[in-house]
Amino acid sequence: MAWNDTELSINGVDKDGTDLITRTELFVILDQIKSDDKFFQIEPFEIMDIARSGKNSLIPGQVIGRNIYSEQGKDADVLQTYLPLNSNIIQYPIVGEIWFGLHYGNEITKRYYLSRVPNDILSVNYNEAPNHPSALNEVSTNKLQRGDGSFLLNNDSSKETKQGTYFKDISPRKEIGNEGDTIIQGRFGNYINLTSLQNEGVEDSSLIRIENGKSTINLLSVNEDNLVNIDSDTISMNANKDIFAFAENEVNVSGSFLNVDTTDIFIDKNNIKINSSEQVKINSSKIDIGSDSLVPAVLGNVDFVKAMDIILGMQISANQAEIGVQLARPVPNTIKIAELTEENVELNKIKSGKTYLSKKVNVE
Repeated sequence: MAWNDTELSINGVDKDGTDLITRTELFVILDQIKSDDKFFQIEPFEIMDIARSGKNSLIPGQVIGRNIYSEQGKDADVLQTYLPLNSNIIQYPIVGEIWFGLHYGNEITKRYYLSRVPNDILSVNYNEAPNHPSALNEVSTNKLQRGDGSFLLNNDSSKETKQGTYFKDISPRKEIGNEGDTIIQGRFGNYINLTSLQNEGVEDSSLIRIENGKSTINLLSVNEDNLVNIDSDTISMNANKDIFAFAENEVNVSGSFLNVDTTDIFIDKNNIKINSSEQVKINSSKIDIGSDSLVPAVLGNVDFVKAMDIILGMQISANQAEIGVQLARPVPNTIKIAELTEENVELNKIKSGKTYLSKKVNVE
C-alpha cells in the first residue's frame, strides 16, 4: 500500500518564555520542528497465507499480506487480501515471499500484487528479504484467527514455516538467458524462453524453447526455413480422432524400434522404400502383395493348397514305391531306404502343416 515515512528534526534548543525573537531565530526554530515526509506509492508486503481448499475462504490467486513497514506486528484479523494485478497472467505466490503491493482508495479497499521482490537473481522460488523486521527479530505472537474463522498458515514465532499446504521447493536451476531474451520460468524446473541464435551469429533466427525437466521442444525459424525439434525420453501422442502428418519432401523416422499399433495403416505415395540392414518382419494372418491388375505375389488360396497336396502326394507315393523296390531286392540298399523314409516324413509334415503358406517372404 502507499505509505509515509516521517522523520522529525529535534536538533537545537528553543528559547523559553515570551521573549521577542529575531527573524534569524525564527528560521532556526522552524528548522528545529520541521519534518521530512517521504511518500511511497508501492510498499513490499509479506505473503502470510494463500488459498487453501477447505482451510480458508480465499480463491486461487488471492493472498493475505502484511506490509513489512506500515503493518508490521498487526494481528491476522486486520490483515488485508491481495489480488493479482493481471488476472490473465498469474504467478501464484507462496507463503513467506516478499511481493510489491499497491491499493487505491482508502486503506481497506482492494489491494493488488505486482511482482516478487528478488534478493537473489539466481533464486527461482523463496525470496525472503533479509532486512525486513520479521526476519530480524520476532515481532509478536500474532493471533492466527481471522474474521472469517480461518487461521493463518504460520505464526511470527514459528521456527519452521510452511510455504503452502503441499508446496515443496525443489530448488530448480535458474534459466540464464542471452541478450534480448524473454523467459517465463516456473517453480518446478520448467520454462519458456523466447530467444534466438544470434549468439551463434545467425541474425534472423527466431527460436522458442519449451523445457520441462528432461523434455525439450524447440520451434526454430531461420530465414525461410522452419524446424520443430522435440527431445525427450518418451514422446506420446493421443488423439480421440485423427493424427495427420504432411510433408512436401521427406518424412524420416529413425529409431532402434518403431511400434505402430492401429487397426489400419494407409500409405499413399508413388514410391515407398523400406531399407533394413538386417531383417524386415511382417506378422499377419494374411499378406497380399500386388494390385488388382497383377497376380498376387504370395498365394494362399484353396486352389493353391489343392495343387500342393497333389504334388506332395505324388512324391510321397513315388518314394514309397521305390522303398518297396529296394526291399524286394536280394540285397536292399538300406541307405537309400533310410533317405526315402526320412524324406517322406518331412513331406508329410509339409502336407499336414501347410507350411508352404508361411508368412515369411524371401526375395533375393
